[in-house]
Amino acid sequence: MEIYCLYGVGTPSERSHVNKLSPSNKYNTIPIQTDGSSDGEEESLLQNGVYSVDGDESVPIVSSGFMCTKGWGGRTQFNPSGIATYTREYQLKQPGTLVDRRSLESGASSNIMGNVALIEDVLLVAGGATGVDIGGDSILSDIKQMEAIKPRERSIEEQTPKRFYISAVNRKLAEKGCDHSDHSDQSGAVT
Repeated sequence: MEIYCLYGVGTPSERSHVNKLSPSNKYNTIPIQTDGSSDGEEESLLQNGVYSVDGDESVPIVSSGFMCTKGWGGRTQFNPSGIATYTREYQLKQPGTLVDRRSLESGASSNIMGNVALIEDVLLVAGGATGVDIGGDSILSDIKQMEAIKPRERSIEEQTPKRFYISAVNRKLAEKGCDHSDHSDQSGAVT
């Protein structure tokens, strides 16, 4: 078994908004609105109160690629079996003319299923090819360098619900013939 993440990159995508209180709440609406007057420099990621980052036009790469590159990559708490994961990013290439609105190399979320490279990868995998056979990872963005999305490593005790862990410890002690009734607190944990 293998896990594949296939998504587009190369198009600005909304990541967050700068909000302000609405001037009036006359229509019982939410009293917050995007602050359209917030702008960064000309080449800034902040335009009209909206922060944009690399993505596929509607989904930022942090959302598209996080689990394959960080959450499931290798043997992690989210992939305890260490199933191989492959991330394949497809760069948006604008169509040659205004008439041709759909590109055969689109990375936009609305047109990604028309991307020839994606279709080829899906058909190869459906036909029995492995992730290595199709070329392994194809990462065009900086998703792996994003330090802000580094998951915190947790011990097995933190990953396991406490009551399950306690009963497992008590079961192990019982298998060894230990009487642990004198050494447990009210929750049943051996002290």
